[in-house]
Amino acid sequence: MLETAMNTFNLHEHISKEDINKIYENVSSKILNYFEEIVKKINTEIQNRNVSHTLEEFMKELDSIRTISSIALKTTEIYYATVEKLVGYVYESRRDAEELLRVMFRREGKVDYNKLTQCLSNLKNTHWIEIYRTGVYSDVINNVEQQIIQYIIE
Repeated sequence: MLETAMNTFNLHEHISKEDINKIYENVSSKILNYFEEIVKKINTEIQNRNVSHTLEEFMKELDSIRTISSIALKTTEIYYATVEKLVGYVYESRRDAEELLRVMFRREGKVDYNKLTQCLSNLKNTHWIEIYRTGVYSDVINNVEQQIIQYIIE
């Protein structure tokens, strides 16, 4: 829509090309700033180890913003870096859950059941990551399930 308005020659008779460019740059800048604010919120949620429905909503917002072609071009790097952080967090949560399960199954010490519950809950709530990286969720969940099944069999 922004690009269309900028390239509408009928507007040039009434509004100078410079004014149209300024408006375009201003709106584009505001959209980019909003995009970056969402990325900051995602990073904060990851730092707080809080994988919730909110992260999924934030990613949907980023996807929606990126439907604007000029914005998509400018945000490619930060967008995919954010996806990588999310995937990394999912794998980190898996490692935490696996370690807590190992301690519990082998009775090697006191298990923090609150942390284990949080890790497993976080993992369960990351099913939406499949949209961004196919196989991550199923791989992680299958790994944790295998550990639990292995313990039960032993």
